[in-house]
Amino acid sequence: MSLDLIRNKHSWFTKGILILITVTFVIGIGYQLADWDTLTGVPNRTAAKVNGEDIGLANFYTFRDNLRKQLSQQGELPPGYEEQIDMIAINQLINMKLLAQKAKDLGFKVTDEELNEAITTNPAFQIDGQFVGKDMYENYIQQALNQDVGGFESSYREDLLVDKLRRFIEETTIVTDESLLDSYNKQNEKINLYYIPFKSGDYAEAYAPTDEEIDKYYKAHKSKYMTPEIRTFRYTTIDPQTFEKSITVTDDEISSYYNAYSEEFLSDEGNPKPLSEVKAEIESKLKAQRGEVLRQQFISELQDPEAEGKTFDDIASEYSATVNESAPVSAKESLQIFPPSIVRQVYGLNKETTAVIPVGTTLWVVETKEITLPREETLEESKDQVIADLKRQKSNETARKKAQEALSSLKSAKKENLQAEAKKRGLELKETGYFSRMDRIPEINVPDLQTTAFEIDANSAVSGKVYGNTNTFYIVSVKDKQKADEETFELTKALLKEEELEKQQSEIIRNMIIDMRRQSEILPNPELFPTQG
Repeated sequence: MSLDLIRNKHSWFTKGILILITVTFVIGIGYQLADWDTLTGVPNRTAAKVNGEDIGLANFYTFRDNLRKQLSQQGELPPGYEEQIDMIAINQLINMKLLAQKAKDLGFKVTDEELNEAITTNPAFQIDGQFVGKDMYENYIQQALNQDVGGFESSYREDLLVDKLRRFIEETTIVTDESLLDSYNKQNEKINLYYIPFKSGDYAEAYAPTDEEIDKYYKAHKSKYMTPEIRTFRYTTIDPQTFEKSITVTDDEISSYYNAYSEEFLSDEGNPKPLSEVKAEIESKLKAQRGEVLRQQFISELQDPEAEGKTFDDIASEYSATVNESAPVSAKESLQIFPPSIVRQVYGLNKETTAVIPVGTTLWVVETKEITLPREETLEESKDQVIADLKRQKSNETARKKAQEALSSLKSAKKENLQAEAKKRGLELKETGYFSRMDRIPEINVPDLQTTAFEIDANSAVSGKVYGNTNTFYIVSVKDKQKADEETFELTKALLKEEELEKQQSEIIRNMIIDMRRQSEILPNPELFPTQG
């Protein structure tokens, strides 16, 4: 059914489409065809069968084209998005079919009288507020929508069924003031934490590993210590001017351009400048344009799999380009020679393979000359790194141990004496400042604490555990909590209730669709999606 047609009659439908598109993307870009049942037994004029009921091919095309039109109005569609729109469209129609079937199972019906009223009062079928008449209506369905009237009305009836199901969900969804306030408080209350950091770096110098420890650690982690892949490159660059050198621009061409685009060459007073003043500028512009064409042709020829490959020396000779050769370098060292985008690509090349890579308007021509593959480092080669890793491991263990010891000693302290107790033990007590559940905890990047901060017992001197990331460990305590502003809640309660109702209703529909799809037989037409079949 036409999106525009339905939207005119049912304002809810636009919201419904957004809900269903959300469902589709949450589930994973529509259910991919691999998730559906065997792709057999689907008639040619059917886009899909859902539990034995057809989704008409004409209905699919109409829906898809309207969806494509709506999305394209928001800007140019990305390359390759057409196929995704096909997937979205068929999934939306399947979702609508499933919801209509659910409505029937719950005992909802759409009588012939209700269907007739919906059609005759739809503005899409009216002129000056009056129904256009049966003949004109049927003609529109058959010619404009390319559907038979029976199929269109069957689809329309299902949409009305889904509307009844939606209204039933709306009427039976309840949000109490108490639950709304609880949700509001959780979103808007804030907390301020005390924290004591234990940084592993503070303990690194206190540990000096023995030769035995170094040898043992190296043997246990040999595969970790590898020499980098070393490569030698030959490279050159070709700038736009290289392609422009062979281009000749005639006076007639300059004159023709000047006459065609004289508005480009106006003086401050708005009068055309004489040709003699702008001749050099026009010549440069025409050379640049034609040089870019030659540049693109050059790239296309090199990328053509059927074209004879040009070697690095062929290209350098043809364009009289200066050839450079690198010393043996690793990928990291190559960043001193090449832009990062070049390094990412050339380290995928085989030996003596040439690549031409555009970087802005400049072309880099690169050839790998020699490749030395990675190998395990000897203990002597990796000794400094082994010692650094051992120190890091040991200092982390020490930092965690110190934090655990401090936690144990502070557990018995009284909350109001926490600062004094921390100072007595030589510990630095800091504050995060206030933050909500939606904020990142200031100064502390510990996912575990981020999810549990508001559940910490505010009456205890310290939390019951040590929180940590890769190199810092924390003891935390609740300094203060700020409740959400109840005045603001009262002022915004109506809007919050509407948002919460919509959220719950969307969740009900989403879960309903997910559950039905798991239990349903869904057979798409394999001819619509040959690459997925």
